[in-house]
Amino acid sequence: MDIFEGAPTWFEVVFFAAAVFVAVVGTLALVGFGITLRKAWKRSRMRS
Repeated sequence: MDIFEGAPTWFEVVFFAAAVFVAVVGTLALVGFGITLRKAWKRSRMRS
């Protein structure tokens, strides 16, 4: 079974969609986590 031969199978489509979904969600989670950390860090620096 060659991935590059003919039309993609449903498995390849689902796998690709899942990979893109995980990448997007992971990136958003990392960005959100970084922003939250930076806000908390600034807040703690202001207090001291």
